[in-house]
Amino acid sequence: MFLIGNKLTEAALDDLIAEGNLIREAARRGDISAAIAGAGIQSRRAIPRDLEIVCQDGVSRLLTEMQRGMRVHCPFHDDRHPSAFILESTKGSLGVRCSFCMQTFWLEGTTRTPHDYFAFEKETVDLAASPLPTNSQLSMEVALTMTQ
Repeated sequence: MFLIGNKLTEAALDDLIAEGNLIREAARRGDISAAIAGAGIQSRRAIPRDLEIVCQDGVSRLLTEMQRGMRVHCPFHDDRHPSAFILESTKGSLGVRCSFCMQTFWLEGTTRTPHDYFAFEKETVDLAASPLPTNSQLSMEVALTMTQ
């Protein structure tokens, strides 16, 4: 997001509106995980491969030339003090986490697997709905375990 004279650019405003519409649509569908992800955890905006990002030392570099932990100025808002840092996914993809935007931006072309924030609760409900083993089934399991 870019500010010029304390005003949002048309492109930045369009991005915010589009982001809000995606969140609202996910919530309307009942897709709470997508709504949460869209609400500030992981941005749908990608960092173009040719975008130079200003590092804490004032030097501009491509994201692919940076290392995890480097402090940078966020490429999506008027960042006068470096409020972001470089991070690396478990798959080795580089991204930028901005403390001000409260979002993570990944390099263009990075595939992201949606995280199910309610997986634990769903599994618990499924377990609660399954029948409990009988005493004879438990006794049989204990006997089998002892013979091994």
